Amino acid sequence: MGIKTEQLYVVQLQVMVRQLSNLNMPLQNLTEFSTRHVYALTRYYENAGQSSSSLQKKNTVLRRFGNWIGKPDMTPRLADMVVDPTRAKRSYSALGLKAWSANGVDPEEVIGRVEAESMVTGLQMRIQRAFGLRPREVVMLKPQTADQGRGLFVTDGTKGGRARIVPIDSPLKRALIDKAKVYAARNPRGVLTDRLQPMHKAINHYYYIAKKAGVGKNGLGITLHGLRHEFANTVFKEITGVDSPVNGGRVDDPELLRQAMQEASNQLGHRRLHAGAANLGSARHLSYTHHKNLKFLKEHIEGSAYVASAVRSAGPSTWWVTGEAARGKGLTGGLQLTYRAATKP
Repeated sequence: MGIKTEQLYVVQLQVMVRQLSNLNMPLQNLTEFSTRHVYALTRYYENAGQSSSSLQKKNTVLRRFGNWIGKPDMTPRLADMVVDPTRAKRSYSALGLKAWSANGVDPEEVIGRVEAESMVTGLQMRIQRAFGLRPREVVMLKPQTADQGRGLFVTDGTKGGRARIVPIDSPLKRALIDKAKVYAARNPRGVLTDRLQPMHKAINHYYYIAKKAGVGKNGLGITLHGLRHEFANTVFKEITGVDSPVNGGRVDDPELLRQAMQEASNQLGHRRLHAGAANLGSARHLSYTHHKNLKFLKEHIEGSAYVASAVRSAGPSTWWVTGEAARGKGLTGGLQLTYRAATKP
């Protein structure tokens, strides 16, 4: 476990101790932590409506804490504690399009606006897109030492302290790193930033310039993390020749699919194969989810008084569902219906 991860666990445990006090279960000493405290916290989080992902993460924190204090059996499996068993199942498959281009956003156009504000920030964004780096990783990048010739050694700012090498396998990638080395040489620390400032401020500056260019849920509807999805899908397509499942592609060869998922996971800095599905989507999971969404849609339409009224007003006609919902996507906005009136004899 990396030092940063360990520090985050300590912070989360401090919050949990305060929450136990609010639940009238105060602890005088951390060694008093027991299974009943774990149950109480889990029920509290579940009742608060926290996501399956959050519940799993907190379960992991408590499990590892139990190991630290010599109580390895202190934390039961999440599935054995939650009231709703489905809350114990964390989805690792991307269900929505998060890559910029898949959302109709031209990366070149956005990066061009960023470069108008700051050439260095624009270069950071190009490198993030080309190498699948996290925002923190690209801001903390030291190009001179990271350049290993055929690969970029990514170590600073990585999640859990897990270093990785991302191939420098194209003229574009080589040109970006060479340009980054020129800019970074002006910084005494060799970091790719346009000014000498504390690292947390440099990271905030990156987000600030990106937001000014429209990057955000309230802007263009995209995030900086979407550049990692962009990268992952590029890696997948280079290996398989088709788009990833979340982008509508289909790979019938299980071994080729596994290889593409694994390579994408490796280059993104994940150790788990199914972490690749979080960026690329699982064809089986997507198929199941789309089927479930369409079933819900059918029931929603059939039980809608508004739709029934519209059908009666239109008279004999044929109706279709259009938009994202027609493809099995989740119904998050207004429902789009199209109809054609029957021709009179």
